[in-house]
Amino acid sequence: MLELALSENPLEAAVGVATANALSHMLSDLKPENFPVSKTDILDLIKPEDKVAMVGYFGPLVPRILKITDKLTVLEKREIDDPKTRTLPSEKAGDVLPASDVIILSASTLANKTFDELLLFRGAAREVVLLGPSAPLYPAPFFSRGITAIMGTRIIDPLTMLTVVSEAGGTKKLHKCCGEKVAFRKNEQKEK
Repeated sequence: MLELALSENPLEAAVGVATANALSHMLSDLKPENFPVSKTDILDLIKPEDKVAMVGYFGPLVPRILKITDKLTVLEKREIDDPKTRTLPSEKAGDVLPASDVIILSASTLANKTFDELLLFRGAAREVVLLGPSAPLYPAPFFSRGITAIMGTRIIDPLTMLTVVSEAGGTKKLHKCCGEKVAFRKNEQKEK
């Protein structure tokens, strides 16, 4: 199942990424000392002068970022109706990302096969964050590729998670009913 993460079929790739996530949960349960969790919140990484690029629309996060900086650009495949947010088609990533100080990548970029290409455009960004409930909780391979933080969700009640997902409950409901936010910061990891 893990090899499905490399599939060109988006559904198969999503299953493969989910399998990798399940394995990473098992590894962190077996050796928690190898997975030091950070207390850092995504907003802690953003400064008022920062240009922030968000690949994938995180609706609840947008107004919180705009309270810190008005230099936010959202790159999204679908049309977003939010007059306060500068939204561009995701095809503009090559123009926007190299000039950004903070880049927030949806973990969905792993399943939809845009992750590698987007990393090529990171320029001199101070922070490159992989964010979302499907973010793998095994940070080392992502840190070695230039990701500075991974912020995802650890599922603590898998049966309830299945119900939440089947009802299209969303991230907020996942955190409320069956999961907890988990963050890893590259500069907080011990060298091995």
